Amino acid sequence: EERGTFAGARHTGRPCRGQSIENIARVQESVVDQPQTLTRRCSAQLAISRRSLQRILSKDLHHFPYKIQLVQALHPEDKQAHQEYIRAFINLAENEKNFISNLMMSDEAQFQLIGFVNKQNCRFWGSANPRITHQRPLHPDKVTVWCAVTAERIIGPYFFEDHDGVVQTINAEHYRTMMENVLMPQLPEDHNMWFQQDGATAHTTQATM
Repeated sequence: EERGTFAGARHTGRPCRGQSIENIARVQESVVDQPQTLTRRCSAQLAISRRSLQRILSKDLHHFPYKIQLVQALHPEDKQAHQEYIRAFINLAENEKNFISNLMMSDEAQFQLIGFVNKQNCRFWGSANPRITHQRPLHPDKVTVWCAVTAERIIGPYFFEDHDGVVQTINAEHYRTMMENVLMPQLPEDHNMWFQQDGATAHTTQATM
């Protein structure tokens, strides 16, 4: 109503020295050389206020603070093993009758019993820090569950617990007990099954194989 436009008002004061062309170039060079440097350290090294540094990174350079992703380490020989597995799988699918129908895939998963709180997703707005805390034990209760899946049905779930409900650590003995008492009785007797498991130690011991 006052200016006849939705655009922001023009600043008539002195320009912000922190966001000068020279500082933008210095920040860009610093980020290229050391992308993992903290903003506080970068601010001290360049003698620029942290607020001006953050403005340059977000508004001028269009940079954002990305988090590192944790992935499983792969070795050079893993690629060859992966390709060999794929070729063997395709060969079985093409040449073995009802291979997919007779394929059983299995694995275990671990669950926390007390609930998991991701602090990155929890925010509390206020004029002052409410100092809200969430108490959790040093060693939270967990349970490991095994399950197998075929094209027709699900076998399980099986909880690795003793007779008193105490959680058991998966080892070769407990794994074989599960296979003998849960898996084997449910396998069909009139035809063979292809059983797939990963390379965990409990799966690949001589007694288990």
